This record gives sequence, C-alpha cells and structure tokens, in this order.
Amino acid sequence: MGTRRTARTLALQVLYRWNLQQDVTIQAWENWVVGDADPSAVAFAKMLVDGVIAHRESVDALISKHTRNWAVDRLSMVDRNVLRIGIFELMYCDDIPSAVTINEAIEVAKQFGDDDSGSFVNGVLDALAKSGSTLQEAK
Repeated sequence: MGTRRTARTLALQVLYRWNLQQDVTIQAWENWVVGDADPSAVAFAKMLVDGVIAHRESVDALISKHTRNWAVDRLSMVDRNVLRIGIFELMYCDDIPSAVTINEAIEVAKQFGDDDSGSFVNGVLDALAKSGSTLQEAK
C-alpha cells in the first residue's frame, strides 16, 4: 500500500473514532496513530483530518447536495468519512488530480465499507467533480 493510501486509511480511522466520540476535539496524534506508520503518511493523514474538521459544514453541505434524499448523518460512518476526505481533497488539494482522489476514495470505501460503498462513493465524488461545485456554493 502506498504512502498516501496509508494516510487516507489513517485519516478514515481517526475520523471514524472522532464520530464515535461524538465529535469531541481530537487529541494529540500520538494517541491516535499506532505502529510504525511512515512519518509522511502520518503528516498527510493529519492534514486531511484537520482539513475535514475545519471545513466540515461546507464539506457536509456538498455531500448533501450530491446525495439526493440522504441526510449526511444517515450515511454509514465509513461512507460519510470517505466522502468527507474525498471532497476535502477535491476542493483543497490542487496537487492531486481529481481522478486519483476519486479512485483512492473508491478503494478505501471498498476496503472498509459494505458491498455498495465503492460505487456509492464513486457516484457522489464523480458527480461533484463533474458539476464544478465549489465550497462557496455549499454555504
């Protein structure tokens, strides 16, 4: 698994735990990251988590906009957080091609979600990328 995939997996795990703790402020990263993860993966994961949390309202608004008839809190925690990470990357990480972001999100969703997670995440992120939506529109 590549460094960025590892980072996205770490970010998903941190956001999942963050949701379980009912959105309590995340403690020091040393308490979250276990094992001998590559420091660059940890740094990228931290950037993703910090970005998702800082921009959660507008990111969640884009999820709502592109998941017709689904409230964000009704999505599984895996799908919700994979989408949050993917949308944050699409909106804020100009150095990552949108196709790479979408593909990585699909793979992480397939690994941690249910049988439909990969296609669901693909549909939402692809629709967002094609729509040209911006975070400003989501506010």
